[in-house]
Amino acid sequence: MLLNLANLPNVHLYSLQKEVQVSDLEQLQAHPEVQDLREHLTSFVATASLIEPLDLVISVDTAVAHLAGAMGKQTWLLLPSIPDWRWLLDRDDTLVSIHAFVPPICFWRLGQRPKAC
Repeated sequence: MLLNLANLPNVHLYSLQKEVQVSDLEQLQAHPEVQDLREHLTSFVATASLIEPLDLVISVDTAVAHLAGAMGKQTWLLLPSIPDWRWLLDRDDTLVSIHAFVPPICFWRLGQRPKAC
């Protein structure tokens, strides 16, 4: 679904996933419009330098999402319908303490539309 975004003008897709499963790697290699940045993800500082120029980070619950949020980058967090405990249920806030100090992260919960982004 996110691959459709690559068809929009001025949209570039980057993969910031450090460890890729074999099935995901095959999918990634089949789509050269997604730039694989794995080899550059050597530290949080290196990852932050790759996040810095981005307009938007779309991520599942990974260190990249937390880092992007801590950097104040616009972040969309993709969550399952029953997420990890810290993301709460039926709410747009979180138990992650840094959330109060940065622009809100937009929660995209499976099967629901976000309340505010």
